Amino acid sequence: MTPPALSVIVLTGLKIREDCCIDREGEVQKYYQLLKDCFWEYDFTADDIDKIIVSGDVSEKKFLFGKILANSTWLLKDLKLFPKDELKSLLHDYTVPEFNSEYLSRRKNIAEFYFFDQELKIEELKWVG
Repeated sequence: MTPPALSVIVLTGLKIREDCCIDREGEVQKYYQLLKDCFWEYDFTADDIDKIIVSGDVSEKKFLFGKILANSTWLLKDLKLFPKDELKSLLHDYTVPEFNSEYLSRRKNIAEFYFFDQELKIEELKWVG
């Protein structure tokens, strides 16, 4: 049984990020929530995520971006893993699939609005003046 993600843990003076938890052996598990949300059906590790982020492989970055956009419970925080210029390109190049299109369109628009001040198209989220 994997322990639940912990908000902040202090171990010998070290603060551990929110997306980490401690496994049964006392090891810090980086990207705990991201792996749980987006890669539950894969055998991905935190090292795999790090390799994708620093690699120049656009197809792997698009794969990671798509998994985060579709599944992350911490969408905006997880999208911050990408450098801003890459994120802009990933958002621009992303084609919303027909399956689950309303959900994914809304999440994409939230990211575009949050990171790049593009128009918010979701009426329920607009301020009424």
